Amino acid sequence: MPAPSADQAAFSTALDHAWQWYALRNDQGLQVINFLILAAALLSAGYVSALGSKLYALAGVVGLIGVVTAIVAYLVMRRLRSVGAIAEEPLAVLQDRLADELGVESLRMVARVRQVSPETKTHMTTRVLYSFATVLTVALASAATTYAWFGH
Repeated sequence: MPAPSADQAAFSTALDHAWQWYALRNDQGLQVINFLILAAALLSAGYVSALGSKLYALAGVVGLIGVVTAIVAYLVMRRLRSVGAIAEEPLAVLQDRLADELGVESLRMVARVRQVSPETKTHMTTRVLYSFATVLTVALASAATTYAWFGH
């Protein structure tokens, strides 16, 4: 088998680099979601336990930790979304070249995703969902804090 040309090696390296960048963003996003699920479970258990033990100040602090956790997670997810978007353009160009060279149109995956869900619509929907989830979580955690400190 002949050795790959310098152009083929560079193409392969570029494709791998762009894909690894995109995959890293996805992996980190899933880690943030897993962290949030675990944090919600632990904070909820801690809050209920503190209320049950009539440790209202501690329950309020747990609620505040929930507020901070939600805000930090939102900021991290916002950053990850922008990091992932950076890889889309080089991936699209490289997929176009690969599709042209192999004659396989379905390799234009980024273009296909953009056709189904235009970039602005996808980003706006994601932004609205993240914002809604964050506002809801902050509101619930703030209400829990207020109840623990002032409503018991």
